Amino acid sequence: FGNRSLRYFKRIRCQYSPVCLFLSLLAILLLSAGIAAMFVALIGIPKTTTTTTTTATTTTTTTTTTTTTTTTTTTTTTTTTTTTTTTTTKTTTTTTTATTTTTATTT
Repeated sequence: FGNRSLRYFKRIRCQYSPVCLFLSLLAILLLSAGIAAMFVALIGIPKTTTTTTTTATTTTTTTTTTTTTTTTTTTTTTTTTTTTTTTTTKTTTTTTTATTTTTATTT
């Protein structure tokens, strides 16, 4: 009974069989393809660029007429805000332009 249990766990020898050679070659090929895909992903991430541009313009005109006094007032306000943020993995450029023009004429 003791000899039968030893034969059950007999070592399989397929060192030079065509099936083992093919499976070994396939395993090496899949391993190298996975490593190449990781390199492509690591090299391609820093080259990603996202650009966002927002422009807002507001114009207000007010005219008042009075017979005794003549006054003309022109006020122009321009505000430009530019923010650039750069990291090692992603580059984001955000440009915000806001222009406000107010014209008041009193006659």
